[in-house]
Amino acid sequence: MRIVIVYLIHWPVHLNPNGNHHFLPTLPDGKRDVVHDWPLRDTWKQMEELVKKGKVRSIGVSNTSQRILEEEILPYAEIVPAVDQVRSPSSSFLAPLLTTGSLTI
Repeated sequence: MRIVIVYLIHWPVHLNPNGNHHFLPTLPDGKRDVVHDWPLRDTWKQMEELVKKGKVRSIGVSNTSQRILEEEILPYAEIVPAVDQVRSPSSSFLAPLLTTGSLTI
């Protein structure tokens, strides 16, 4: 059986799955075609189901602020993120994670 070792939410937005492009759908004005009423917790729950089914070993996030983690994922999570992948620890939105010990580098 094949298994995904780590599965991440790369960016905490839900792009329109029925949009004009399979990877980066855009609106006529060139902006990303984002579904604003899709709760991130629903995506997380679907990822948790993949872990429970044995298809994925661990799940995590990338490019996710502390606010999004604390308000939109952790209160609803049965499985806490195993990974919080960040691009650069000097980014301003990461400072609270670094100072509170929520992020280990």
